[in-house]
Amino acid sequence: MRGIKSLIAVVGTTAFIAGPGLVSAQEPDITERQEDDRVIREYRYQGQLYAIEVRPDEGTAYTLIDHDGDGDFEREASGQPGIPDWLQDED
Repeated sequence: MRGIKSLIAVVGTTAFIAGPGLVSAQEPDITERQEDDRVIREYRYQGQLYAIEVRPDEGTAYTLIDHDGDGDFEREASGQPGIPDWLQDED
């Protein structure tokens, strides 16, 4: 029997499992809500908030990112943020 490759989808998180070495990759949990005149998307990985994307009804969208886990969020141009190294190191 040849090597087995599987794809497992879980609500909010996607894990990719490939045999024989069992390599896995995680996706963030994203919570979206409408707040007055904007949409807020919160990005979490392993329960830790690391980015907040703000999409105003009018104007330019932007993202607030915690680059080093100290709770200090820095404003950047909008786009889906990647999971920062300080969270990936905990895997």
